[in-house]
Amino acid sequence: MEAPKPSPEHDQLFLSKLEEVLLFLKESYGSRSVEELEEEIMTKAKTDVQDLNLQKQVEFLSLLKQVLSAYKYAAEKHAHQVRESGEPYIMHPLYVAMNEIYHQKHEKGLYNESPIIAALLHDTVEDTDARFTDINAQFGERMEHLVTNLTNKPEWDEWKKKGMLTASEKSALQFINAIKDDDSLAVKFGDRMHNLETIRHKEPKKQVQKILDTLRVGLVSQAEKMEEYHFLTQLYITIKRYLTDENLELYSDDVEQAKKTRDDALEEIRAILRRHQDKIAPKTHL
Repeated sequence: MEAPKPSPEHDQLFLSKLEEVLLFLKESYGSRSVEELEEEIMTKAKTDVQDLNLQKQVEFLSLLKQVLSAYKYAAEKHAHQVRESGEPYIMHPLYVAMNEIYHQKHEKGLYNESPIIAALLHDTVEDTDARFTDINAQFGERMEHLVTNLTNKPEWDEWKKKGMLTASEKSALQFINAIKDDDSLAVKFGDRMHNLETIRHKEPKKQVQKILDTLRVGLVSQAEKMEEYHFLTQLYITIKRYLTDENLELYSDDVEQAKKTRDDALEEIRAILRRHQDKIAPKTHL
């Protein structure tokens, strides 16, 4: 007999509790050891789920242990790394995981733990000494598969250095890699969204290149299929702010084509968000 599917209330409960935990980890990073934070979270969680039936208590605490394990692993691997903004690197995977929770709560309306856990792990192999075999051993074959889809292949950087691959082509390969699985693609949207939100820390030419690359690889049309309206809203705001005529004239190789790419994307995003206005933040003005 097929197991009963979780109710929407069950999904929203799990997502709300996970969101609280990740926010707590983000705000508490560096203040105490991971072990102390983990003990505090588990103690609070056991109290918070007292009003649930036993099965749901077990399910949530099991999920929470998986999330904490992924966070601990990522925090240790990224411990000495910082982003261009100066923030500890772990803030990036935490943000991507929180964005995925937002997406599931407000846009998809259902819970799926795989992209949440993969979000925490997504840069470990690419940017640290972690290996795919480590991910498999600690988190299972599913997580290894998702992290593989989200990891640059070493030869891409070599090709780029030798002039055999442009930044735009590399961005396209990253997208093609991620699109192999809906869960890895969901993480890719969160990853790109955070990069767009923090794009002010890049020099202007790289800002223009990153946004144009995002538009050229087909993420806009794919975002509607994946119900990634939060991503589209942020992309729209970022385009308006950074792809000004002045910036394109200064930093794009083909100014007229870049302006067309921008204008077509703005119109496409407006049309998508209007079609799905019930899922969009009410204060968004397009």
